[in-house]
Amino acid sequence: MKKNILIIICLCCLNLHSQISSGKIIYNVLTQDIESNLKDPKSLLLNKLIVENARKQSFILEFNKNKSSFTKIEKLAQPSYKEKLVESIASGFLTTPNSYFLDQDAENYLLQTEEGILIRKPFKSLNWEILKESKMVDDYLCYKAICNKVIINMKGEEKNISVIAWFAPSLPYHFGPKEFYGLPGLILELEEGKTTFYATEVSFLDLKKEIEFPRGKTITEEEYRKSVMAQQY
Repeated sequence: MKKNILIIICLCCLNLHSQISSGKIIYNVLTQDIESNLKDPKSLLLNKLIVENARKQSFILEFNKNKSSFTKIEKLAQPSYKEKLVESIASGFLTTPNSYFLDQDAENYLLQTEEGILIRKPFKSLNWEILKESKMVDDYLCYKAICNKVIINMKGEEKNISVIAWFAPSLPYHFGPKEFYGLPGLILELEEGKTTFYATEVSFLDLKKEIEFPRGKTITEEEYRKSVMAQQY
């Protein structure tokens, strides 16, 4: 069965989309409510505001044959201090506060924090398992794939979570939301924990679009973790 799935995927890739040079995808967000045993009205209200903010966030993936960037779409209206604080918490817990820049020809990819710090992280195999399940996402036939992601917190502790992706073989690029890549087609929907990124707009260009990477001093993830821990103590 898996062999048949791979044959179908290869056939899907041999279409007009193989001539595309670059494009972009807009993702909106779905997220579950935050589970809490707290009964304090202020805490419940904060949880509600965090979830509502996350659901209003949107992101853009821009890509060409070799590079991609995944960034948050900033709102035109200047948020108040309270709104900015809620958005920062929502990004940290439910979506992402970071921007991601991938170059398939490089040994590392680049992560930019909301403070502007540049972190270089090595590419690691995500060991995707492609399943026979399929569905339509934004008019594209997508197949389901799953992988395990290792999360390392600021204390260096590891935790495994399962990630579900729906990718479109007819769009033969290897990119997706955040640092998720490596499937034989663009990821149009990604479920990570309580949050789902789903494509609402897919567009393409015949000409190659240059993907701008931020410039500046970069540090490793370990160096960043140590600097954050040093500020806390």
